Amino acid sequence: MKKVPCMISTKDLAYISDIFNWNITVSKRLEVYLKTCKDQEVCKEFTKLKKLHLKVCNDMTNLLKECAKDE
Repeated sequence: MKKVPCMISTKDLAYISDIFNWNITVSKRLEVYLKTCKDQEVCKEFTKLKKLHLKVCNDMTNLLKECAKDE
């Protein structure tokens, strides 16, 4: 066996779901804050944070997709 099979327990899936939801919620809140933000430096940091949280969501989704392809 060259590659470890993708196996996700129910508990793992619940935790993955929580992590995804935390990150997507933060990115949505940052989007709302950006609409009312007046300070350019703060807006810049909020934008960076939003991108970071969306990247985590995309990375998690891609990993799950890779795992689904293997089965």
